[in-house]
Amino acid sequence: MFAVVLSELTLGLEALVVFVVALAVAWAARRAIRWATRRAVRRARRGGSTWRVRLDRLGDDGHGDARRRQRADAVARIFGHLVTVVIVVIAGLVALDLIGINPVYAVSSAGFLGFALALSGQDLIKDLIKEVNERGDEAWDEYLAIKTVLDLKEKELA
Repeated sequence: MFAVVLSELTLGLEALVVFVVALAVAWAARRAIRWATRRAVRRARRGGSTWRVRLDRLGDDGHGDARRRQRADAVARIFGHLVTVVIVVIAGLVALDLIGINPVYAVSSAGFLGFALALSGQDLIKDLIKEVNERGDEAWDEYLAIKTVLDLKEKELA
């Protein structure tokens, strides 16, 4: 009895260790991606690349370096979050396998859940677009009415 409880506990601890290692790897990957993008920006700034010529040609109001760094940071954040999600999903599947749950069932359940959400969200999005169109039509009609009144007033004054 004690051996069974101990083996279940070790499986849970192994799954926890997998998640901790996955989070550490994700953090390191985000740092590496940020470093690589910033390095690419510095290289492009120093060299005579077409990127720098294009940015100068578009007009630089003195904030070009700050904007380049902001863009690089944004790209780094996007890739970093993407890598983090992939690593955490893989770690979750490995942890499920360690606990004794077949990850295939988790993936197929997620697929069915996504399909159900897509079907239910379809009507919501359709209603939202319909409402926006109706309100837009009302605003356009009001604009035309005001424009007509202003045009009539302008003709009276002329």
